Amino acid sequence: MTDQRSKATGRHPREEEQLVLAAREVEFDWSQLPWHWIPGEPVTTHTLNVLHLLLPAGEDWFVKVLQQALPMIRDDRVRQDVLGFIGQEAMHSQAHGGVLDHFAAMNIDVSPYTNQIDWVFRQLLGDR
Repeated sequence: MTDQRSKATGRHPREEEQLVLAAREVEFDWSQLPWHWIPGEPVTTHTLNVLHLLLPAGEDWFVKVLQQALPMIRDDRVRQDVLGFIGQEAMHSQAHGGVLDHFAAMNIDVSPYTNQIDWVFRQLLGDR
């Protein structure tokens, strides 16, 4: 394993750059999306669609868990990173949640699946 320290400062590159996570406005336009949006790959398309249905609940869960952890974080830099990640995940959850409207517009009821996913994050992985 090589030492990644900068010759100029003797510090690791991560120490030199203060990367700040900031939530960006993200929005997907699902209205013109073809049913099989990966050309010639219907199975791959639907596999990734399932991930879109899973992600909002998972990202909401990440936000909740990290919000609960915030009071225990003593390092200011780590705290800022966690706050940035919380904002990013909250924005992603909203953006991925738009797929639910897309399926509803196509008269596809995905609630049996999303209800199970919500249960997993709320009950199985939820507060004790």
